[in-house]
Amino acid sequence: MSDLAGEILPEKMAELWAEYVQMRNRIAKTRIDTDASQKRIFRQLLNLSSDNDKRICSIAQSIDFKWRGFFEPKNDYQTDYKKRKFEREKAIEAAMPPEVKAEKEKEADPEERKKRFRDLIRKQAKEGKAYAQNLVRKWDNPETQRQEDVRSQAEIEEELRKKCAEDVTKGNFKPHTGGFAPVGSIVSK
Repeated sequence: MSDLAGEILPEKMAELWAEYVQMRNRIAKTRIDTDASQKRIFRQLLNLSSDNDKRICSIAQSIDFKWRGFFEPKNDYQTDYKKRKFEREKAIEAAMPPEVKAEKEKEADPEERKKRFRDLIRKQAKEGKAYAQNLVRKWDNPETQRQEDVRSQAEIEEELRKKCAEDVTKGNFKPHTGGFAPVGSIVSK
């Protein structure tokens, strides 16, 4: 397996692989007798994911459930995978130089992302993109936006009144006064 796996086969995966092969050999129909069959099955594992933690969890899951193939980790195995991934990322972050950490924190800052987005939109507006120009106009004149919102709300209410009046003239329902609809106020067609 070392020639196929290269350096991606950590100790934990090598142990689980040996256990997986034993499990498959105990199942009569699906024995792994030859090196070629072992390589084919190992390629399935390699094709599953490029993440060793996901591969380890998938092997463990296949062993526990006596599955012949490899699948995405599910339930407890998914949780285990997420823990492993978090711990690995935490270790990588701890090994980072302080300058890189500061840069990552700056990128993760929501205000900084918002600023970069606005700069990008303003650049697109200068290039003549209509959507970007409309956004910049709204950002520069928030009062205009509020007027548009109020006008659109008034237009919506007027449209609703017209539809109700049209329904009344068509006889779809009878108009009423007061807060509650009287019994029989809705007439079927």
